[in-house]
Amino acid sequence: MNPSKTVTREKQSIHLADKSYLEAIEVSVELVADVLRLEDEMQTLARLRFSVQPSELELLANAGLIEPELPQAVRSAPTTVLVFRTDRDLLDEEDDEFLAEWSRIESDPSAPLELWVDLDLWEFESILAG
Repeated sequence: MNPSKTVTREKQSIHLADKSYLEAIEVSVELVADVLRLEDEMQTLARLRFSVQPSELELLANAGLIEPELPQAVRSAPTTVLVFRTDRDLLDEEDDEFLAEWSRIESDPSAPLELWVDLDLWEFESILAG
């Protein structure tokens, strides 16, 4: 497992909650730490970055995943890049499945992202006007 590699998909559905999804324009996932070497279960294990159109920001805010009050530069940008992070604490019991999926998506560019795009396993880190 290569903890510094990033995998990108051009379009991807992102699972928000229950049965709600948004369509991301570009999604990149990065494993930033080796789970076997993490000393603190709250240390960042991975990051999820994706771009959305302004209309999708409301879905994220309504789901409680981002603050509803965003800077004007973000609201008026044609696209916005959101960054989420996860750790072993957030993954809870799903860290083995999460890492197994990483192995699949790293070796097969057509393998679907599933756990890696389920925002129940991530917490908001930052937002940038695209």
